[in-house]
Amino acid sequence: WQFGYSNLSYAGCEVIAGYNLALATKHYTTLADTIYLFETLGIEIFIGQGFLGSNPYHINKFLNYKGITYESCLNYICFKNMMENNRSYNVILSRWNGLTPSSQIHTIYIRKRSIYYEGSHYGVVYQGYNIGGNNETFYLRNMFSADPSQTFICAYFVGV
Repeated sequence: WQFGYSNLSYAGCEVIAGYNLALATKHYTTLADTIYLFETLGIEIFIGQGFLGSNPYHINKFLNYKGITYESCLNYICFKNMMENNRSYNVILSRWNGLTPSSQIHTIYIRKRSIYYEGSHYGVVYQGYNIGGNNETFYLRNMFSADPSQTFICAYFVGV
């Protein structure tokens, strides 16, 4: 799929995360419409014409347009607290792939589900999408390839 003069497989992770979250929250859309919104709402980094992906701090424009209520985290402590509480969420997480100046940003959609057994909190299951080609269940520490406190960018939480 085209994204500006690039394509989604190279620079579309924010679009795909937004699309997955919209579907998960029953705000139905098509992938083509999601691409269009990211381009026209100014979320795509215009100067890069698709090659630089989208600005993670502007994903809220898509969520607002779709009428999706969210809580945002702009620091790792907020993110960690939200991920470790007992609530279920749909999450968009943006983070750096590493600590070097040439590291790129990657954005993923996460389903966080708190499990209750006979009224008591039993545990949390995280399922990540678009994290390297496979959808998989993983632990909080696996969402980052380097120190999370240094690679976290921002996250959006939508309650279930």
